[in-house]
Amino acid sequence: MSAGLEQVETGRYRLYGELDLSTIRELSLAGAKLFAVLPRCDIDLAEVKHSSSAGLALLIEWMKFARARECDLNLINLPAQLQRMARLSGLERVLPVDSI
Repeated sequence: MSAGLEQVETGRYRLYGELDLSTIRELSLAGAKLFAVLPRCDIDLAEVKHSSSAGLALLIEWMKFARARECDLNLINLPAQLQRMARLSGLERVLPVDSI
């Protein structure tokens, strides 16, 4: 299983692959580095194929990193699976998502 975060243009990134315990550690570190240097970061999740609850935990961690570094984080195209997990856990109003 693999996942990645790649730059599409300045301040815009795409997250792809499968988000689970085996992939989120590296992604967590990549996000922390981005939020430390960018005033705004849009992350498109349209190419996330599968996510366990670890993927939702990653997004929450990214949100905390971004806020601590005053980076305006925006999550775009949150997959249905992550939307359901966010609703079930009561996080749909907390995550910086265009719309859930």
